[in-house]
Amino acid sequence: MGLARPSFTPAPPRPSLESVTTINTDGSRPYLHPADVSGRFTLFRKVSALFLIAFYLVLPWITIGGYPAVFLDIAERRFHLFGLTFAAQDMWLTFFLITGLGFSLFFITALLGRIWCGYACPHTVFLDHVYRRIERWIEGDAIARRALDAAPPGPGKLFKRTLKHRPISACPWSSPISSSPTSFPCMNSGR
Repeated sequence: MGLARPSFTPAPPRPSLESVTTINTDGSRPYLHPADVSGRFTLFRKVSALFLIAFYLVLPWITIGGYPAVFLDIAERRFHLFGLTFAAQDMWLTFFLITGLGFSLFFITALLGRIWCGYACPHTVFLDHVYRRIERWIEGDAIARRALDAAPPGPGKLFKRTLKHRPISACPWSSPISSSPTSFPCMNSGR
């Protein structure tokens, strides 16, 4: 009997100016599976995320001037933002609004970037504290998710992926920020 050779895994490529380390040699993208983190500020981050998720989900139900605080009425081409109503002909104002928001974002990010990006950005809040929680709950920790990715296709893998995408695809529909009036008739009852 011969000795079995140990399997050799090549080291990941070192960054250089001639290569891109976020693309595999075959052109595919390596998937990242972030692990759970712990530390001094983790509890504060989770509490602030729960508060912000509640705020983001309740915001359309707060009435200001007879309309929800944030309601993008696409069917009627009206946008209600904190008591201000913008119609389609008011779109020239969006240049100034977006420019002001852009400069504010750059300024605040330069001063307090980690606070905004790590704690308050809606993308980060929903990704880390809703979608990744669902993924960890169904597929396991980072090591289990890497093993699931490396596993050959099969019924177990298909079941977990389908089970994961059901609640994830239902999450955007839980917020009535952008909808037609027929989708949420209770939103129009205040008119």
